[in-house]
Amino acid sequence: MTSGEAGLFRQTRALVPFALGNIWRARWSSLTIIVCVMLVVIILSAFLSMARGFAATAESAGSDAIIIFLSQQSPSEANSQVSREQIELLGNAPGVLHGETAGLSPELTMTVSGHRRTDRVRLNATLRGLTRGGLSLHEGFRLVAGRLPAPGRYELIVGRKLAETTAGTDIGDTTVLAGRRWSVVGRYALASPVFETEYLADLASVQSAYGRENQYQTVRARRAGADGLALARAFVAADPRLDLDARTERQLYAEQVKGTTDLIMYLGWPLAAMLSVGALAGVFNTMFIVLEGRRHSLKVVRMLGFSPQAVMASVVLETILLAVIGALVGTFLVFLAVRGLETTVMGSGFTTITYNLRVDAAALLQSLALAIVIGVIGGAVPSRQLNAERKA
Repeated sequence: MTSGEAGLFRQTRALVPFALGNIWRARWSSLTIIVCVMLVVIILSAFLSMARGFAATAESAGSDAIIIFLSQQSPSEANSQVSREQIELLGNAPGVLHGETAGLSPELTMTVSGHRRTDRVRLNATLRGLTRGGLSLHEGFRLVAGRLPAPGRYELIVGRKLAETTAGTDIGDTTVLAGRRWSVVGRYALASPVFETEYLADLASVQSAYGRENQYQTVRARRAGADGLALARAFVAADPRLDLDARTERQLYAEQVKGTTDLIMYLGWPLAAMLSVGALAGVFNTMFIVLEGRRHSLKVVRMLGFSPQAVMASVVLETILLAVIGALVGTFLVFLAVRGLETTVMGSGFTTITYNLRVDAAALLQSLALAIVIGVIGGAVPSRQLNAERKA
């Protein structure tokens, strides 16, 4: 640090009490700046809470122990197709467990509609057809009430999360899907609550109801060892008949929700940026008025030997502090508003995904960064212009 920089630092530090005192003396103007920044941060934090909550859900969902085979470059299960021949070829795939307790689970999914219990708003969910052996390839599967669907019959079991939100999912209820009446016979739970939003039914029954006999979309298998995924990928890549991709369940789910997370962020930051322009205008006008009222006190400070740069730095410090207070208050208000709050978003395959809104350290740091930028610009420009007018 040069001697000039050291002198500027000492002078600025000496003016800190002066800046803090000005905040209280011009408390109504200070409150205006705090509110301007707070409103911007509330909007940003609201979007960040959606994005961070959705990302946290994606990161915690799915298993690295389950491999899913689906069509090459297919973004979701709904867009995938797997043939009977490919399923037979996968019976010899390395990297996956085979045997009586582990094997392949061909599955077929359909998007179906229901209604929310509280207000009858339409909700979409996934109807998954699979064999009884395939249930063990959904991590943590356990039947918590009722029984399993009987093979060949139009019977369903529903996930706990789905049962909490959707009407007609109690055991004994019936629902019409594809023109057939399906009976709810059980309720299940999984290791990840994110996947407890599906109807599970016998594979042959789903194929029959929707006229999709001998059609499949994905094949599940349990990964064998740390290099299981690499071996499975090499196997399907070596056989031109297997135009399939192999991904872990966690990878597939993260890819499916990434677009939604990005969309929330792309909406949140541009909106916050536009609102920041309005906040800056408010800070500019407020600081111009405040500095005009301090002409005499600032003149006295200059007569005491403080440099114009130190005076400007103290003004910038003042606006940064006010902006940070506004950011903290705004973030805290959003935190209180969304704490424990669940919301839904449309995911891939037009299914409804439920997740918790979340305000975390990353959201707080982004809000503080935006507030500091507003504070620096909002304090530097008015004080520099005022100094220029005095020199003129």
